Amino acid sequence: MNDKLSEGRKVQPMPLACKTNEEGERYWVGPDIILEKLATAGYKGIFELRSETICRQLLVEGGHITGALIEHLPTKTTEEIKAKIVIVAADTLRTPQILWASGIRPKAFGHYLNEHPFVFCSVELNDDMVDKSLLEDYEPSKRTEPTVGVF
Repeated sequence: MNDKLSEGRKVQPMPLACKTNEEGERYWVGPDIILEKLATAGYKGIFELRSETICRQLLVEGGHITGALIEHLPTKTTEEIKAKIVIVAADTLRTPQILWASGIRPKAFGHYLNEHPFVFCSVELNDDMVDKSLLEDYEPSKRTEPTVGVF
């Protein structure tokens, strides 16, 4: 399959937005790291982060994006926001959805989509269900039953 891809567009590792903490462990970054002070409560400036709000469509005038139509999900209210600069930073699936809903059809639309395939799962266990062998003083040589890990 790799031979059918365009030159310079072969299957390759993708970059991952991550940082390294004080212990040298890497962790994935999120909007809080990328936006830094912009995501801090009480920030006063020209940037506003709205929770529970989704962009439904980009506003286009004369071939230029001039704002966005947003919806506050809990109340179902919509609002048009005008802006000199609009940055679409959705993901592999939602960015094309917003472009399509906005009537924007670039030549490469739907091509060269990249995504990291992954699945996350979180489980909260009652303290009496936690395997005490996972404590710091655990010695593997003394364990007799199988171990199951969730990562």
